[in-house]
Amino acid sequence: MAQINRIGLDKAGRYLVTASLEKTARVWDSRTGALLRVLRPPLGDGDEGKLYAVAITPDGNAVACAGWTSYEWNEKNSIYFFDRATGRLTRRITGLPNVITHLVFSPDGS
Repeated sequence: MAQINRIGLDKAGRYLVTASLEKTARVWDSRTGALLRVLRPPLGDGDEGKLYAVAITPDGNAVACAGWTSYEWNEKNSIYFFDRATGRLTRRITGLPNVITHLVFSPDGS
């Protein structure tokens, strides 16, 4: 267990997501507190993979997480997107110049 840096909640309040220095994002049932899924972006040694930001789409279907992500092999950072239900990595945004510390989805999910 490690420090939680950010917490996100979907619009209906069903799912809570956390981003942590332990290099995981976690999806929780906000009503029961049960852990539903652990999301694991690519990681490496040292700081590589530490998460400082997380967001969930208003409909609760997708989770974005970022932090010190892909710098070790890319010298740029990335935002990773996961399907909340399956935990599958679905896409990423690359080439960001610095560690990402905050993410948010717009009300329409973009």
